[in-house]
Amino acid sequence: MTRKYRTNIAIMNKKTAILGLILLILLTLASGCGNISATREKSQTQANETEPVTNPPGNPSESHAGEGDAWDAIAPASSESPDFSEDETDAPDNNSAMEQSKENSRTDEYILLESNTRYLSEEDLRNRSKEELKIARNEIYARHGRKFQAQDLQNYFDGKTWYQGTIEPADFSESLLNDFEKKNIKLIQKAEETAKSYPELSGFPDAPSKEIIDRYGYENGYSVLSFHIKEGTVKDCGEYYQVDATYQQGIEAPADLKEGDQVTLTFDELTGETRTLIFRENHFCPLDSGSYYDGFYYHPSSNGKSVVLYHDSDDRMDKPVYEGKLYIRKDATDEVDIVRQVQPITKEILGRENWYNGVYFDQKGYVTRLVYYGD
Repeated sequence: MTRKYRTNIAIMNKKTAILGLILLILLTLASGCGNISATREKSQTQANETEPVTNPPGNPSESHAGEGDAWDAIAPASSESPDFSEDETDAPDNNSAMEQSKENSRTDEYILLESNTRYLSEEDLRNRSKEELKIARNEIYARHGRKFQAQDLQNYFDGKTWYQGTIEPADFSESLLNDFEKKNIKLIQKAEETAKSYPELSGFPDAPSKEIIDRYGYENGYSVLSFHIKEGTVKDCGEYYQVDATYQQGIEAPADLKEGDQVTLTFDELTGETRTLIFRENHFCPLDSGSYYDGFYYHPSSNGKSVVLYHDSDDRMDKPVYEGKLYIRKDATDEVDIVRQVQPITKEILGRENWYNGVYFDQKGYVTRLVYYGD
């Protein structure tokens, strides 16, 4: 009797435990469904809400001093700093990242391409003109669709393929800017205070070479072309100098070549000279030589873009693409970047044979800086 009784009790306890476990599972599932439903309801409510946008103190759109001047800044440098206390999210969402990638692919249309994605340094702004810096600061606002009351600025950004002016100056809010942009605006404003100015050459038309140079584009503020100035060709034209020059472009190879591949590239657009090269050990060697020491650096590109060739000394391999005039302002500078040498341009300097791989232009296509950046 005792064993049977204990057995029956054990069976009952077991059944009770099973029933309790089933009940606990059902209660847990019910609770989870409730939470999911509540979460969905909360998310839907948040999605339907619109965050109001207001103009914070210090909105640059409220100040239009000096608006009639050429390349007037939309956010003039002042002692009163705008309110940057609002929290900002630096990391964009996926859609924003895709749009940013498309925008950043047009590198030749910006003065400071990365001013919205990283903190700039004083080195990034070194030796840039006051006019360049004003445009660079305005680029930050233009990226967000701000319109400009100064017609020169509006015309400038209307000429950029990425620009879509949709926001009136009075309606623009600093809350559209991320932390990179806010800090970079302040840094650029500080640099503008001491930057050299290159005022527009009043009454002069665009330089005849502007169309050609614009066609090849710009990167980091200067032309992607290099320029070989011919000795003894300088001419004094009053407000500017004129010289004969050979325009040169980097020689590019296909992006995805493999060991042993051969390719024929143009080494001189003016004469039509070509050379056939073979890819060996990360180098391009002339087919008629095959020597490792006669080759050019080549590393296959992961982004599908063409690869620019370099010599072993890291000199970019350039090819002549155009023979013509170059128009140089008399307030321009001659610079050797690697030794931080800057000197006013003179007729004597331009009368010598020179080569520059960092040439800056004003809005009309006249040279403001002739820079040799080294290899």
